[in-house]
Amino acid sequence: MKQTARLVNVLQSLSGLILLVSLLFCGGVDPVFAHDGDLQRLLRQGQPKAFAGGQPVKIDGELEVIHADDYSGSRSFIRYFLRSFATHELFELGFDIQPSGELLTGRHVAVRGRRQDSAIWVKDVVPLADSSSGSAQPQSNTLATAPVLTERSAIAILINLTDAALCSDVSTCTYTPTYIGGKMFTDAQSVRALYLNSSYQQVTFKTDTNNDGQPDVAGPYNLNYSKVGCSWSSWGAAADSAATAAGINLSLYQHKVYVISQATQSDCGWAGLAYVGGTQSYVSEPQSMMVFAH
Repeated sequence: MKQTARLVNVLQSLSGLILLVSLLFCGGVDPVFAHDGDLQRLLRQGQPKAFAGGQPVKIDGELEVIHADDYSGSRSFIRYFLRSFATHELFELGFDIQPSGELLTGRHVAVRGRRQDSAIWVKDVVPLADSSSGSAQPQSNTLATAPVLTERSAIAILINLTDAALCSDVSTCTYTPTYIGGKMFTDAQSVRALYLNSSYQQVTFKTDTNNDGQPDVAGPYNLNYSKVGCSWSSWGAAADSAATAAGINLSLYQHKVYVISQATQSDCGWAGLAYVGGTQSYVSEPQSMMVFAH
């Protein structure tokens, strides 16, 4: 059995290498494929710890901030990444003091600090403003705060993977569009109700943005992806394509919530994951309204 397992590992490694080489020599690596691989590699390495020495660097790039919850493992984390404009390398950022909430996904910043491999221990972060020529220029040392809107629009997109189905048959499964619509919008203890109550009636979510008479839930869509490797951004891109093909106008929505099977947690290690300041979140514990809300 051990020899068989080793052989399988070798074959999987070879197949991955062959795929990468074919992509490199046939017009370049697909951006989603490359992004997934970089991010998963750094996530598996664990958060960087403070280190001495390292190469002094100043790197301009785009932030990617990820918040994940693993309630069964009693842990939660926020991790900060920077994609270099110049080299497209992905770095994880480490801080002496936890950053403020002003570091958000999609922000263009200049990071100064010390680099060791794929980690940068940060000295400071300065925001950049894109000029008309596409270059990044410094602006004030205060990052703009996110706008506060009284009503947001969101859509939940249900996903079945080849080996982790959320809802194979809507007539018999638990996590139907109606069930998820309740958790998001219509139940007394829904995400919509929680935000409305905790913000003193200042922030809520539209229930029916596209005016079709139903809560904003799409799917389930059957995707030709496995849970193995936890390629969540690939799942999201494929689900977007499936929803668009089904006639859903995703441009109506400020937020997209991808709902996947709890069976993915063995590969992903989280019950929910979201981009802080971004527009996408992933929920693999669909029975919990708190995972949706958090």
